[in-house]
Amino acid sequence: MNSRATNAVALKAIAYVSRAAAPVDSNELSALEDEARRNNRATGITGLLVFDAGHYVQVLEGPADAVDATLARIREDPRHEDFEQILDKPISERSFARWALASIDLHAPAASVNLEHLAEDLEGFLARVDPVQQGGKDRVLLSAFQQVLALLDNTRGDGDDGR
Repeated sequence: MNSRATNAVALKAIAYVSRAAAPVDSNELSALEDEARRNNRATGITGLLVFDAGHYVQVLEGPADAVDATLARIREDPRHEDFEQILDKPISERSFARWALASIDLHAPAASVNLEHLAEDLEGFLARVDPVQQGGKDRVLLSAFQQVLALLDNTRGDGDDGR
């Protein structure tokens, strides 16, 4: 399904946290991101992946059936352990429409995305998430993404051009 067709179908956003089953170096993380981007482009999914000290926090958004299928694939991926879904909600618009996958490693913050755009999109997403809607479980998501925003603010404040 192409991305234009997603306008006519129901969109949803999900988020999860998981732990890497084995240590992940920067090359492995880069390969995982490339694989996810290819898959996401093919299915009309957009989103954000945050990696922090062996933990993944990810938001996926797009056509409900594609998001559900992607989530099922991730749940079965042996690279993930302690998988916990923390958000599942219908959306009327995407927060991360710019990227098949925006990603950032909190310990190596040289993001491969435009930091200004990422900060704008993340702020928009956080404004749409109700912290009590999921019984408080999405506080993990909010906390992780607030850390990303703080990191982005520091990076942008240091004169980074946002490549």
